[in-house]
Amino acid sequence: MYEIRPWLLVGGYAETREPALLAVRGVGAMLQLAEPVLQPGIASLFLAVDDGAPIPAAALRDGMAFVRAARGAGQTVLVACGAGVSRSVAFAAAALTEAEGLGVLNAVRAVRARHPAAQPHYRLLASLFAYSARRRRRRNSFARGRGGSHRRRRIRARWPTRRPRDPRPSPGHAASDSAGADRGTVAGTEHAGPRHAHPCPCCPSR
Repeated sequence: MYEIRPWLLVGGYAETREPALLAVRGVGAMLQLAEPVLQPGIASLFLAVDDGAPIPAAALRDGMAFVRAARGAGQTVLVACGAGVSRSVAFAAAALTEAEGLGVLNAVRAVRARHPAAQPHYRLLASLFAYSARRRRRRNSFARGRGGSHRRRRIRARWPTRRPRDPRPSPGHAASDSAGADRGTVAGTEHAGPRHAHPCPCCPSR
């Protein structure tokens, strides 16, 4: 059994059957990838994952959710497969990509630094790369959605909607138009249009 982080251990199937060893290492949760083994007082999740085959996306998603929940509860998690060198290493590396924001290769290197015999199958690594890419796309999509809505709110705040101008003339303007028209008719001038009693921008200056 290898300690990758204080909260993350990697081991094999045989170690999941030793209650005394689990108690000494403070294991509170087991993610099992070879055979299901139940131990009193230890939370367990078994995922049927074959070595040398791509990891189903649902298995990675469920496994990481289990690890997150156990870590959040302050439990030490043991990830165990048959020999403790391939499938368990792949899931431990996936846990580091989420917990520490490492890339897949750096996460595998971090596991190997504490577990020199670690040798995950290349198809398992390919599944990790695909899983990491999906998570990155979801994060970017979420960030773009939040940023776009925030930008729209800022634009609306800076440029409030303007009220449309009323095309009807004001009562005072209409009255002055009528008075000007009457004066033009009485004086017998050639000005056929309405004349205003006061200067305004809509009339030519005379």
